[in-house]
Amino acid sequence: GGSSAKTSVGGSGHGSRTFIGSEGDSQLVDFTLGGAIALTGGTNGSRNFAGIFSTKGTQTITGAPSITLTGGASGGIDLEGNNAFITSTTLGQQTITAGSVVVTGGSGGAENNAQIFSGAGQTISASGITLTGGADGGGINTGNFAEIRGNTSQSITVGSGGLAMTGGSGSLTQNFASVRQAGLAGTSQTITVNGGGAVTLQCGSSAQSGIGSTVNGSFAFITADGDSQDLSFTAPGSAISITGGTFGSRNTAGIQSRNGTQTIDGTTVANSPSITLTGGASGGVDGEGNVAVLLTASGLQSITAGAVTIEGGAGGIANGAAIQGPQQVIEVNGNLTITAVNSLSGATQGGGAGIGGRSVAPIVTATDLQLTVHGNVTLTGGGAANSGAAIGSGQAGGQTTDILMAVDGNVTLNPGTVSGSRIGSPSANVADGDISVTAGGDISLNGGGAGTAIRTTGNVTLSAIASGKSITQATDSVILANTLTTSSDAATTLPGIANAVSTFKATTTDAATGDVALVNTGALALGLSSVAGNYSITNTGSITTSGALAL
Repeated sequence: GGSSAKTSVGGSGHGSRTFIGSEGDSQLVDFTLGGAIALTGGTNGSRNFAGIFSTKGTQTITGAPSITLTGGASGGIDLEGNNAFITSTTLGQQTITAGSVVVTGGSGGAENNAQIFSGAGQTISASGITLTGGADGGGINTGNFAEIRGNTSQSITVGSGGLAMTGGSGSLTQNFASVRQAGLAGTSQTITVNGGGAVTLQCGSSAQSGIGSTVNGSFAFITADGDSQDLSFTAPGSAISITGGTFGSRNTAGIQSRNGTQTIDGTTVANSPSITLTGGASGGVDGEGNVAVLLTASGLQSITAGAVTIEGGAGGIANGAAIQGPQQVIEVNGNLTITAVNSLSGATQGGGAGIGGRSVAPIVTATDLQLTVHGNVTLTGGGAANSGAAIGSGQAGGQTTDILMAVDGNVTLNPGTVSGSRIGSPSANVADGDISVTAGGDISLNGGGAGTAIRTTGNVTLSAIASGKSITQATDSVILANTLTTSSDAATTLPGIANAVSTFKATTTDAATGDVALVNTGALALGLSSVAGNYSITNTGSITTSGALAL
């Protein structure tokens, strides 16, 4: 686009523009030997744009050219940006076969965005795609964003170059990077990553803070509004890496399905991507944290991954990291590590790390989780109050936590210096739900610091029956449950001074090491148990028997 200085030329007016346009049934841009498309928005005034568009028919770009779109470096006003775009409107399919695709928001001015847009179906295939929000300028509703958007179904395929998205920076906000499928019922989003490529989302560092819970900052997000969202990886070495932003607020990063299901997997187990989520290192305010997330709002979240690491932010406020949805089926082919670090918690939004139901208003749900881990599970609390590591509901509690965990290795809960780790409900508003943890290794609720816990008003089942495996708890650890049922080969040792269970059933099988010990408070019924070693119950309250004890 040009650099003519006039602004406010009107929605139907134009500045000094450069474009290739079609008003017919179809437009074909065909490269026979590679080549390149480079479109750059203008400067100074407004609507100095550069684009390729089809207003009434299909649009096809073939031959694998590299594509570079760059928003204008200056100028632009609300609704009259100096944009760079490839667009087809509502009447025709957009199909693009490219080499590398690089889309960058403008480095200054307002609403100088860069966009590949289709009002109808959209299919894009590229060796790699990079989207970067603007380095400066922007502002609320006038951001210098970089976006790929389809308003019905959207299909994107990338090679080993992967899909890399980075939110922008500057003193204002909304210089975001976005892949969005905006169609509703009957539409879908499919992203296929070949060649061991990665999906990398790094949120921005724009400085504006306190922008409001309905406004987004310089985010990096993949969003589906249709019936389903499917991310599929076809080769070993694939990865998803998502990192929250810094400085201002709502500089978030994530992958979300807002109305339908979400599926993330590999075409084989070996192709399943590793997943790393890291909350923002600074910035954030309560309700506007710089978070890193995988989310569904209402549909099933189904994830088959390699190793999974979820880590809260190193600083700031409400800069958590989480995998959340109302119904989750998650399989981890490696270790699952959940660590809260040092981000402070707000009154409505935590700064820790976890897996479970949605936890921030207006979407708060119960936890319904089936978790399979072919490795170890390790939860570690953090250094900021109420910002712990959790599998279960959010910090407000009050939501049912139905959790079924099957783990090949050890299950270890470690405390942090200020906040703990838990499975189930937080200490406030403990709610119902059944929790079952089966481990091929040991189950350990370690002590010191801020403690560890398993909490529900429903039932808890703990099983570690492999040879030599035990269930242990520190004295400052807590188990709250209606009925607690334990099974181990070696000892089950539960000396937590704040334990409160109503019924206790225990089984051990090793005669030399299979002791059972429980410290408890409250009326306690001893249920059907078979203990190979010594049996010790210390209870503050009445004790009755509700089943046979084989001791």
